Amino acid sequence: MYYRKIAAHIGNEKLLIHYFQKSLFDVGMEKVVDKIPTTHAKLLPQLLEASMLVRLSPLKKFDPPYPTWYRPKEWCDYHSSSPEHSTEHCKALELHVQGFIDVRWLMFHTNTPSIDK
Repeated sequence: MYYRKIAAHIGNEKLLIHYFQKSLFDVGMEKVVDKIPTTHAKLLPQLLEASMLVRLSPLKKFDPPYPTWYRPKEWCDYHSSSPEHSTEHCKALELHVQGFIDVRWLMFHTNTPSIDK
């Protein structure tokens, strides 16, 4: 994807460095997260009870005027009920759950149709 942008600026070293660094950054940010058959809010108590996770310390509280991304009326149980985002939209929890799925510490058994059966 970025090779075309990089190839167009062969003579300009600063732009080459810029596009190369941008290509590395974008690749690292695209973590693929599987859909799970339950909500993260319902899964969190089970992970805490199984000692697979511990609650994180609360996030820093902001004073008005709030940044545009800040949600003071949403609470995250994973971050010790700190405001900013909901448990369902917690990126840290989402990535931990995906890590457990990747190493097969967490598996979901669904009764979905399969062509292999």
